[in-house]
Amino acid sequence: MRNNEVNMKQHSKQQPVVGGIYRDKSGSSLVVVGVVGGKVLLEYANGTITSVDDRNWQLLHPQISVY
Repeated sequence: MRNNEVNMKQHSKQQPVVGGIYRDKSGSSLVVVGVVGGKVLLEYANGTITSVDDRNWQLLHPQISVY
């Protein structure tokens, strides 16, 4: 496997980190506020709090963000 294929595979399986700031596929900012019982608890920049399972977390295509 070539390096870019390995990077794409790792990139597609972003694991949630509590306190981590991410952007989802639509560009919305969110923070992981917890991981409990197989659910990822998220707070969006607009104050919305929600939870998603691992499959839906991956479907967000989360990208680590510093802002």
